Amino acid sequence: MNSMFNIYFSVIFTFYILFLILSIVSDSLDIFNMSPKIPDAFKEHIDPETYRKGIKYQTERIHFGMFSTVFSSVIFLAFWFSGGFNFVDKTAISLSENYIFRGLLFFGILGVAQTVISIPVSAYSTFVIEKKYGFNKTTLDTWIRDRIKGTILSIVIGAPVLAFLIWFFTYLGNLAWIAAFAGISFLSILLQILAPILIMPLFNKFTPLEDGDLTEKIKELCIKAEFPYSGVYVVDGSKRSTKANAFFTGFGKTRRIALYDTLLETLTHDEIIGVLAHEIGHWQKKHLLRGIFSGLIQMAIMFYLMGIFLSKPGLFSAFRMENISVHAGMLLFTTLFTPLSTVSGILFNYFSRKHEYEADNAGKKLAGTGKHLAMGLIKLSVNNLSNLKPHPLNVFLHYSHPPVLERINNLIKDE
Repeated sequence: MNSMFNIYFSVIFTFYILFLILSIVSDSLDIFNMSPKIPDAFKEHIDPETYRKGIKYQTERIHFGMFSTVFSSVIFLAFWFSGGFNFVDKTAISLSENYIFRGLLFFGILGVAQTVISIPVSAYSTFVIEKKYGFNKTTLDTWIRDRIKGTILSIVIGAPVLAFLIWFFTYLGNLAWIAAFAGISFLSILLQILAPILIMPLFNKFTPLEDGDLTEKIKELCIKAEFPYSGVYVVDGSKRSTKANAFFTGFGKTRRIALYDTLLETLTHDEIIGVLAHEIGHWQKKHLLRGIFSGLIQMAIMFYLMGIFLSKPGLFSAFRMENISVHAGMLLFTTLFTPLSTVSGILFNYFSRKHEYEADNAGKKLAGTGKHLAMGLIKLSVNNLSNLKPHPLNVFLHYSHPPVLERINNLIKDE
């Protein structure tokens, strides 16, 4: 086995440490950037005690996030340097002679290990931090059931996908990346169509919104915008959290308008219409289609590069691997691809923030005013104890939405 300290090791390790430091620095700046002064837009809608509570919540959440990041990084680096990937690969080889089943065992063992490590982190976040600040409504039974269902879904969907990818890159040679891209693209679109019908109901109850004033207002809004949808549903989000949300899911005849029950309790009907007008604004501007297209381009690039680097001996040496295999190469390549995916993620977030402004402006035009959405954002921010003044570096690196104060100012200008 060649030395692990080669060009692949240097690139992966350097960027891993660089992004780790950058993440910690941006989170630290976020904490220091929080102001004890209530922003003017919120002065009439939040009392000083609640505002201070929000700062404490955000500070504690960020501190725990930093700890979790460092904790997981230490475990990953220790696993990497100690030859953990090679140990798992040799274990999978000893358990099966079939190359596909061997690959599934390799991913399965690593998946179980990752799940075990993530359980205490998730549990502390849910049952300590979120509960401490009054957000968590999840019972231990619901939390366990969610994880069991998620694991089953990962196996049912993930195992066949991995099996096909292993087969593609084993036998199709230069055409493998094309087959992988086509297959995963088809599956991604299929899942978006089926998710509101088959997957989401496994975790939440979707109840049709009762006829009434809000139903009529939503119908009028959709007719005005010529927005197609299959129905309006209330999601029982309150069984897990007090935080509110609304979203569209599915395509065409399967598209649903989903409103959390907590949203109905927090906002007025006009404010909910403002929120939905914003979401329809995304549809009018074709942001979803752009996002899908951008994601497909990134996926095509990833699979193309995977086909090139999949069997490079230097990549395996960098992780102290004794055997070159397709399944291990697929995983090791994702670490090599991380710098590019991180940079592209920052770029996608930049365009996503622009799209949010475009959707706000389109929704404002559709609803006839931006005041209702602005008030809805204020109420949701107060209800969720949101960070009202994130640091620009953290916004640049991680935010898919503009800071709420900037959105509010944009919505109420000229009104």
